[in-house]
Formats: sequence, structure tokens, C-alpha cells
Amino acid sequence: MCKFYILIVALPLVGCADILKGTQPVDDFKIDQYLGTWYEIARLDHILERDLDNVMAEYILRKEGVVLPADSSVRQGRTLVQGWCSS
Repeated sequence: MCKFYILIVALPLVGCADILKGTQPVDDFKIDQYLGTWYEIARLDHILERDLDNVMAEYILRKEGVVLPADSSVRQGRTLVQGWCSS
């Protein structure tokens, strides 16, 4: 049973390991235009996002050149910070 559980948890990560075939990164990407706070104006219904309000993401450029994203939202009057990612 444990091996099956590990397989189920690890399987979605396999898709994150490579760039999608047929796609190319943007040549002249301007990170400064992407940084800051982004507000959600619409979303598809998803069980993990039900009853969320004031959904936003903040992107900060660290001095090492790494972008640090943070997602936050409000559910039933309580602010939820869904995570700061670190490298």
C-alpha cells in the first residue's frame, strides 16, 4: 500500500520535470512587468478554491535573481497565505 501511495503522490511531479514539447520560452521577457501584486478576476470552479475571496499573488525579485511568489486569499473572513516559495 505504501508503494502505491508514493506512486500516486510522485506521479504528478513527473510532468513538471520537462518543458512541454513544441513550446519556446519568450526571448525578450521583461521581469519588471511581471513583478508586483496580481489580483484574480475570475476562476474555474475547483474544490480547493471554493469560498475564497480576495485571491491574489505577489511576485518579488530577490537579489539573487530568483522570483519569489506568494499566494493569498480570504475564506470566511480569515486571511490564508497559501505559501511563500523558496529556492
